[in-house]
Amino acid sequence: MNRRDFLKGCAGFAVSAASRGFGVSNLVFDKQAQQAFIDGALRAPSSPNAPNQPPPNNRDLLVLVFVRGGFDGLNLCLPFNTSADDRSRYYNTLRPTLNIPAPDSSAARKAVDLDGRFALHPDAARGAAGVNTPLQHAADTGGLLQLFRNGDLGIVHACGSPDITGSHFDTELYVDLGGKNNNGGWAARYMDAIGEANDALAISPQAGVSPSLSSQTGRSPMAIPSAESFGPRWLTKGWMDDNARHAIEGSQRAVMQQMFARGGNAPAMVEAIGRGAMQGYDMLSGVFNTTYVPAAPYLSADTHVFDGGDFANSLKTVAQIAKSALANPLRVATIDVGGGYDTHDNQGTTDWNGVSRYSK
Repeated sequence: MNRRDFLKGCAGFAVSAASRGFGVSNLVFDKQAQQAFIDGALRAPSSPNAPNQPPPNNRDLLVLVFVRGGFDGLNLCLPFNTSADDRSRYYNTLRPTLNIPAPDSSAARKAVDLDGRFALHPDAARGAAGVNTPLQHAADTGGLLQLFRNGDLGIVHACGSPDITGSHFDTELYVDLGGKNNNGGWAARYMDAIGEANDALAISPQAGVSPSLSSQTGRSPMAIPSAESFGPRWLTKGWMDDNARHAIEGSQRAVMQQMFARGGNAPAMVEAIGRGAMQGYDMLSGVFNTTYVPAAPYLSADTHVFDGGDFANSLKTVAQIAKSALANPLRVATIDVGGGYDTHDNQGTTDWNGVSRYSK
């Protein structure tokens, strides 16, 4: 399967899955892509904001952001322009105590109209004009509503896993694996399907590698908790002098080189993964030892984002690597965003000092 067929298949699945429910609030991200669907063929956008030019090194880059936690999609993007019977059956009955008043309601806190059919929970539009936003924060700049209006957000409704486990931990794993009974992560299998070499660069700019990158074929993705402290011993760079740290790193490297070059009865795949990890480390060390000046500032302060900038720093790491002139360019990056998106407990009804549980 080539990359084009893979992406077409994904797009076809999304459209067919969404059509099972009330509809799709917005599937395509810009006018060029929308016209491509209308014309019956996908084509690269050619607007000034998305020039029709090949990606660096003639390679595409897939960045997967997984928002983890128990999140009520039906209450995030709720149907409202439907018959009273349908609303009662498919929304009010399913959310008897959590249902959100429709946009045309007189309630102070009500859903925000997206397209005349679906509406966003007001906490997903905090800071937008006309939206009731208790205790507004600097990060409240319109939320998902603003992204939708900008054409940067598509919402596919009424699709998901048929396995109702009652556990969002199980469900997250099924998403990572691309199914309930698969071995290895779907992002790793994607790289297998498009014929990427086993040493193709894949990263998780965080404390651990995302399960979607777990490989059954010998791939060696890298976790990068911090570009600033990149190295074999993450916690030593801030409090150990360079000479001592380099001596420790050299000793570690010597041991690992012997470990992954034994041959004989040693598992070949394990040795290949170890050697690949060291090659990746050498390559990225040069990237992170070079001063990087982003084209735009990242929101990495507590005054602007609730996570203290973890997500912004992860994106910055991806950008720094992607813009580097590497013989083995970055192919896949996976970022896990958690904590504040785990909002399934009394979602949208319990106020904590004026801020609903949904937005915490």
